[in-house]
Amino acid sequence: MLTNPGGIIAPEDVVGRDGLIASLWKSLEQQSLRISAERRIGKTTVLNKMEVEPEPGWRVSRKDLAGCRSTSEFAGVVHLQVQTFLSSFGRTLPRSRPFANGGPWKKLLEESIGDLFDARIQEKFLFLWDEVPYMLQNIQKAEGPAVMLELLDSLRALHQHHPALRVVFTGSIGLHHVLPGTTSVNHMRAEEVPLLAAEDAALLARRLLIGEEIVAADLLELSNTIAFEADNFPFYIHHIVRALKFQPQPVTVAAARRVVIEHLVHAEDPWELRHYQKRIPDYYQNNSEVVQTILDILVLSTTAMSVSDLLDQLKRRIPFDDRRKLLHILRFMSQDHYLKQQENGAYHIRFPLIGRWWKLSQGL
Repeated sequence: MLTNPGGIIAPEDVVGRDGLIASLWKSLEQQSLRISAERRIGKTTVLNKMEVEPEPGWRVSRKDLAGCRSTSEFAGVVHLQVQTFLSSFGRTLPRSRPFANGGPWKKLLEESIGDLFDARIQEKFLFLWDEVPYMLQNIQKAEGPAVMLELLDSLRALHQHHPALRVVFTGSIGLHHVLPGTTSVNHMRAEEVPLLAAEDAALLARRLLIGEEIVAADLLELSNTIAFEADNFPFYIHHIVRALKFQPQPVTVAAARRVVIEHLVHAEDPWELRHYQKRIPDYYQNNSEVVQTILDILVLSTTAMSVSDLLDQLKRRIPFDDRRKLLHILRFMSQDHYLKQQENGAYHIRFPLIGRWWKLSQGL
């Protein structure tokens, strides 16, 4: 297996996701899903494998909706997906075709899904819709928040009218930023793409090392080190092994650790880690200073911190003394994968690698 950081991973080269994918298909037997994931964790790889290797009896159509800027454009995408599904069975779209060229978006959407289920085909159909939050933001800006909510309500109504309809929402932005407090997607089960398990991350590293013909005195130790240093993120594992191709052979554990440090402090930010800071003003707006200060505090702490301790530390650094607002911000930061809450209620940085980068980038 060769390194391919950020590229499309062939389904046969996907490591450690069989259990997750099986679980997602099992959930889809009952209801539609909204899948969240931190960037670079392998969400696209999971979706690609589900599309290319669907469960028996399923047909899958996947679309990236980041470029959709209106409800009519979205309805057109769905119409084309249904057309693709039905054309493979030699079926037509009698209900929706009259609305395909300039008709009302809601009518086109409803009649397209109606055509799909009127065909009474025994196979099940899955719409994989990636970057849904970006599309919703685009619609909100272009047509207003009321139209955005109307679209979601229409999709909810379609689920109620067609119980066999299955849709997967995914996105780089969490839906909680676009739809605060709404119940429009509560009929969809929430799932998360986790990090690779440690043993799977080490296996991925080992396969890449072997594929790139990298020599090591102890391949197992080197693989485990790479997985640990990368926080079990597939993207960073690919990057580390790619960099080790150009190191003196045999490659040592120390060399792997040095590669990580070099990337964390690299001026060109090859791992695009600044994204974790640049997105804060967009996500948190007037609370940006509070969020950045929380991260500053937690990356310097050797243990998880209670809400009370965090509030006390915040008050010492910035003009902030609002416990309820802090609880709200901490919840959002957890949904955005910056933080993780322990069973005792204390918070810590979720990904140590990102914490290391934050500490270095902020000169802490």
